[in-house]
Amino acid sequence: MQKIEVPFKPHKFQEQLRDSLERFTVFVCHRRFGKSTLMVNLLIRWALQTQKLRWKAAYIAPFYKQAKLIAWDYIKYYAGNIPGVHFNNAELIATFGHNGAQILLLGADNEQSLRGPYWDVAIFDEYAQVRPNAFPEIIRPALVDRKGWAIFIGTPKGKNHFWQLWQDVEEKKLTDWSRVMFKASETSILDPEELENARKTMAPEEYAQEFECSWEAALVGAYYGSFMADAVAGGRVTNVPYDPFYPVHTAWDLGLDDETVIWFFQLMPAGEIRIIDYEAESNISLASWISIIKDKKYIYGYHLGPHDINVREYCYGQERIKFAEGLGINFTMVPKHNVADGINAVRATLPRCWFDKTKCQHGIEALKSYRKEYSQRLSAFRDRPYHDWASNPADAIRSMAMGLELIKAGNITLKGKTKPDRGGRGGLG
Repeated sequence: MQKIEVPFKPHKFQEQLRDSLERFTVFVCHRRFGKSTLMVNLLIRWALQTQKLRWKAAYIAPFYKQAKLIAWDYIKYYAGNIPGVHFNNAELIATFGHNGAQILLLGADNEQSLRGPYWDVAIFDEYAQVRPNAFPEIIRPALVDRKGWAIFIGTPKGKNHFWQLWQDVEEKKLTDWSRVMFKASETSILDPEELENARKTMAPEEYAQEFECSWEAALVGAYYGSFMADAVAGGRVTNVPYDPFYPVHTAWDLGLDDETVIWFFQLMPAGEIRIIDYEAESNISLASWISIIKDKKYIYGYHLGPHDINVREYCYGQERIKFAEGLGINFTMVPKHNVADGINAVRATLPRCWFDKTKCQHGIEALKSYRKEYSQRLSAFRDRPYHDWASNPADAIRSMAMGLELIKAGNITLKGKTKPDRGGRGGLG
């Protein structure tokens, strides 16, 4: 076989990482380590050398556009002089002519794009910002038949699912797993003057997170981080059973191509808000969602929908709210509000919330991760949310917080049952 030169020479820490890879590897590194460059070159090397028929690898970023921005130019540059490689710029697929191996760039923002294919290798870049269910529910089953590999790379973003995976490797002694961390103070890859300048201009917790790979640093710019930390510390993230004496209310964020999210909660006499269940998925029709919530057999109270519940859907020929009414679900529209007011309402509400740790796991992680947008140009946070996988769950719980007064005014009574203090009718204490 012809000798092929790829214009990449790894530094010694990249070599250490390459040599420490297991079938599953959790790799935490400081900014500007060169993780994406290394991963792209590993994929190219494996694609060239594989003996597997129709070998297929996925490079997955939090967003499709982000995958293109991070990795596509690297793939074309480093594989550009390899004979027979075809680059599909529209689909972001590199196909190797000599054996048919493929490298695909994908975004975790579109779960449907991840479903279906088998994978021989899956690399998650910036895994802390990827939807928590993307690996266990979608990618892990797709590795089974061909015994595929997975690599999780990124920088900490608080104690979320990336941190939990890092912990599990050590604490659960997972077979075929490894974990590696490189801090800027250990590698000396970056110019010391640049690091010192960064230290002086960044918040201490931000520097610790980005360059020293600190899990302990609070997620910088998080709207609800401290509130969710208090909920965990106070034992309010636990097993929260359904109490059939009280109605279950729902709070929605509706999407079609985007994700639909539903929180299920009960209001208790002493003022507690018990969040007992959670659903989230993309590309599911409103009719299917209504079927899903009916199948849960809860006794329902209010269904709080965002202001766009009044949008007319061409596929239904009528407004969403009217279509749902025809299927037996009466939405109460939460009036359109300023996002900042909604965030403040959630902050005021969270100290009263109890979360079921199992059913609401995805939503809990989203609330921990929901944060402000950061401007690299201004070196400051903007006064608006950063849009990622955490946005839709956060929007749905904002519907809940802004709709509580609507429930309180509604005086719901469960048929055939009574309860003092109107606890099941929105008594918020």
